[in-house]
Amino acid sequence: MKKAIFVFLWLCALLVPPAGVQAGSITGRVTGPWGVFPLVGILVQSYDATAGVWGSSWALTAANGTYVLEDLAAGTWRVRFTDTNDFYLSEVYDNVLSAFFEYGTNIEVPSVGTVSNINATLYGCPIVTGRVTRKDGATPMPGVRVTAYRAIGTNWISMASSLTDDGGGYEVGPLAAGTHRVGFDDRTGNYTDEFFDNAPDLASGTDVVVPEDTVVTVDASLADARDSASRGL
Repeated sequence: MKKAIFVFLWLCALLVPPAGVQAGSITGRVTGPWGVFPLVGILVQSYDATAGVWGSSWALTAANGTYVLEDLAAGTWRVRFTDTNDFYLSEVYDNVLSAFFEYGTNIEVPSVGTVSNINATLYGCPIVTGRVTRKDGATPMPGVRVTAYRAIGTNWISMASSLTDDGGGYEVGPLAAGTHRVGFDDRTGNYTDEFFDNAPDLASGTDVVVPEDTVVTVDASLADARDSASRGL
């Protein structure tokens, strides 16, 4: 009997982690536009950047906007913030749209201890809108693809696009606040593609600054490609 009890206690000891062994954690706070008020109920998720998988640790922000991600193994992590009500744009720390989480900022988590101040400020859905016409500035051009690009690292990445309607109007979004460039692609090939403002390529385009919770208007007038070709342009 004593031997059986001894074996049982020995097995339990093997299953119980040694005293003092802890996992790392990440804490922070999520606020609304301009950091004025806390956001409650935002889904905060961990991403294991080394393994390339979403972690099992997640949390919902409390009434004061704070959260804690616990039981994280030592290593490189990223954190995503999602408004499940779709009122605010989801993002990955630090201020990167959720769809591009691979460009998020890495967070080095120790085996013991907490990484603090991994905060986020979420905004509504800024958009770029406008009208595309022929060079006369009056004749609408339906079916032109309008694309908004944003600089991520050293690359310009397509963030959103749409087609102009029968009146030449368009709306592109939602976009993250920041600096963008806008391209106009006539899919018929009859008109010269351009980037705002009258630039032949993305690299030479004019920056379009899109503030939080704002609609920015960007218009374009496309030249007839056949006329340009006849003039040797």
